[in-house]
Amino acid sequence: MGAVGKVQTFLTPAQVEALVASYRVGTSTAELSETFGIHRRTVVVHLHRQGVPLRRDGLAPKHVKTAMQLYEEGWSLAQIATKFGTTANTVRAVLRTQGVEMRKPWHHLQNR
Repeated sequence: MGAVGKVQTFLTPAQVEALVASYRVGTSTAELSETFGIHRRTVVVHLHRQGVPLRRDGLAPKHVKTAMQLYEEGWSLAQIATKFGTTANTVRAVLRTQGVEMRKPWHHLQNR
């Protein structure tokens, strides 16, 4: 009996080149994973093989304003983190640096 799981996707050299170029201009590993249909760890493997220094993926500057709006609309930090492929702690830190007042953890449950 063979292993059950996701079909393995191989990238062409041109696709790896595009992946690296996209990462270098700020695309997150989570976004690249979705775009190329590969696991996030596989994205990192390709970047390592190409000698690309990794940055810590956080909340991309282009998503900060949207994250602030979603939080004000009542989204939880975890929901925002999932949307942008990061962690709730990262979202909290970014929103706090933007001057956003954090709700009590149970507050979003009261506004449903």
